[in-house]
Amino acid sequence: MVGRPDWVKFAVGLAAVWGGALLWLVMPFDPLPDVIPVLGWLDDLVVLLGAGGLSAWWAHRALQVPAIGGPEPYIPLPAGSAYDPVPVEDLKDW
Repeated sequence: MVGRPDWVKFAVGLAAVWGGALLWLVMPFDPLPDVIPVLGWLDDLVVLLGAGGLSAWWAHRALQVPAIGGPEPYIPLPAGSAYDPVPVEDLKDW
């Protein structure tokens, strides 16, 4: 059985995180109700910052270029792309 491509997993993960964060914002029941000035918005801000931080971390991992012989990137890059300036075959004689 063939699994989902990595970019699909990445997109579904981002949609789940931001969907959950937006659901949290519109949910009428909060640990700190929004009618309390400043404190009521604090939990919403924490959720949004967490979703943004998690999204940035996932994107950073997805775009990392591995060292030669290192682990594969989260989303594999095609050979000969802008992030792969020297084909690995040319470096095997070193």
